[in-house]
Amino acid sequence: MNNAIKELIYDFKYHQALEMINDEIDGNSLNLELLSYSVVCSYIVKELLSQEINSLSIFIKSDDFDISKNKKNTKSLAWMFNQLIDSIDEKGLILKEPIDEVLLQLENFKKSLPKSIDIDSYVNKFNGYLLKAKRDITADEVVQQQESKEKNPEKSLVFDDKLSPKLARLFKKIELCMELSNQGRIFESSLFYKDIQEKLKNFDPVLYFPEVFIPFYRNLSKHYVKMQNFIDNSQDTLEWHIAEQMYKSSPEALVSGGQIYQEDNFNNTHEMSNFIRENRSILPKLGVIDEEGFSRITLQTDNEKIEKEMPEEEQENRMETDDFSRHAESFAEDAEKDNEENNDYAEDEFEFDFDSDSEFG
Repeated sequence: MNNAIKELIYDFKYHQALEMINDEIDGNSLNLELLSYSVVCSYIVKELLSQEINSLSIFIKSDDFDISKNKKNTKSLAWMFNQLIDSIDEKGLILKEPIDEVLLQLENFKKSLPKSIDIDSYVNKFNGYLLKAKRDITADEVVQQQESKEKNPEKSLVFDDKLSPKLARLFKKIELCMELSNQGRIFESSLFYKDIQEKLKNFDPVLYFPEVFIPFYRNLSKHYVKMQNFIDNSQDTLEWHIAEQMYKSSPEALVSGGQIYQEDNFNNTHEMSNFIRENRSILPKLGVIDEEGFSRITLQTDNEKIEKEMPEEEQENRMETDDFSRHAESFAEDAEKDNEENNDYAEDEFEFDFDSDSEFG
């Protein structure tokens, strides 16, 4: 009987083959080869798979399944998946049932197989077709939903009743603007839109979310003066800079990590910060702390280090300039020395004898 069914399948007479299969199953004449034919014909004729795969799994786990015929069983199941894959390659995957249900039954089938039957490559390939089809369907649904929204835009907003009057007023204007836009009233909706944009441009969260900021400021009022004094006196210190980096990295960790600086330690480091700001140095010749970013920079008075970091061409130019300066200074010194000698000579050579001159008077 199985050979007759197989011939009908090879002749593409799937309807007749399926009728003959159902007659055999009703007569309780079950075997793995017959159920494999049932899976293939049911998919091609009815475009259904889950129930047939489930029946196959139940049979494999039953006592009627002959596990000793490993080679024959493997050949029948491999043929079944090859037929399904060939049909999908030719016509694409066509199902009249949810893909998730087929995937579930396929997973149960894999669990029912004995380890001696190795058809993982076939099962995984078929499973891949199902997963790809599922992804495509999901993508199509998203596109359809988006197109539906574009054709039928939202007519109103849904928002909580517990809104501040100012925020509720803004939401109402947005809702009215959407309604005008849906009606195609461009002029009126433009008026609303311009006003809404101005509100958003000058948006002040304190005014629109008083339920958040009123408790916030009420809480701060207990220590506001101390906090402001602390900010004024400490925001330029090293310890503030370090804590600020921790805050930027993780505000939650800063809160849960406990107090960063004890008061005594803070005072000590505060004195060090004052020293650094006044002297612009931690230790002599080790660099300075930049006042803005507390970063180490090179001492500009260290000529050797500056020259070392200069480009080679710039160093040569600087050496030529230094040589010229030294020659100029030497020339000036020689000229000054010669000038002094000439003055001395003139004084000795042309010194007037006032006593002799008086005789000729």
